[in-house]
Amino acid sequence: MVPGSLISWFLMVYGQNQPLHLASSFVSLLACYLGVSLVRAILGEREASFTGFSWRNMLAAGFCASLLNSAGLSLLHFDTPPLVILLGYVFGDVMGQAVLMIILIFIFKAADKIGNSR
Repeated sequence: MVPGSLISWFLMVYGQNQPLHLASSFVSLLACYLGVSLVRAILGEREASFTGFSWRNMLAAGFCASLLNSAGLSLLHFDTPPLVILLGYVFGDVMGQAVLMIILIFIFKAADKIGNSR
């Protein structure tokens, strides 16, 4: 995820002239790791176990990561972050995750049909 995050930062700063701090990439990556770790700890799952991590657990981990990401990015970019900025980060992250998960469900179903038809 680090290369993708850094490429996104580079494109936003040099392609779109957005004044983003380089640390924002690492804040987001840390938020993702901590969100997944928090859900695993609540569920009592080991770090190496991926078998019990369902779609629902991934949505919960994404929501936790989004909260941490919004808090971290808001503190990085603002002295006192407005609530609307915090909610904007959370809404954008959660909606993006939901849309991509729906797309993945259709891809997995199509791949399953192709695999079963052979």
